[in-house]
Amino acid sequence: MVVLLNTSLKDSQRVNIALCQMYGIGRSKSNEICAHMGLSNDCRVKDLTSKQQAELSQLLRHMYSVENEKLFSVKKQTHRLVSISTWRGLRLAQGLPCRGQRTHGNARTAKKLNAYRVKNK
Repeated sequence: MVVLLNTSLKDSQRVNIALCQMYGIGRSKSNEICAHMGLSNDCRVKDLTSKQQAELSQLLRHMYSVENEKLFSVKKQTHRLVSISTWRGLRLAQGLPCRGQRTHGNARTAKKLNAYRVKNK
């Protein structure tokens, strides 16, 4: 197993699929990274040389915010929304959908958990 930025990547997976295991990298970013490094779509993680692994790790560290850095920025943004009491921030704090979805047919689990939290305070 190859470890990049504290994330284990399976040897048998293709590189562009394995990169999606990291928080903050999706399919389009992983394809972009592979194209930038000159890796084919058929390249597996076990086929990477140590030089390519080091280059990939350096590229991820300097050009993209991934893992803890990305997670911290997302939490910081949601905390900002909650602190200024926007509608979206209040919905995030309550654990309810904040992008206009209905709550009658979905979000039942979140509503139950929030009712349980309020009741037990």
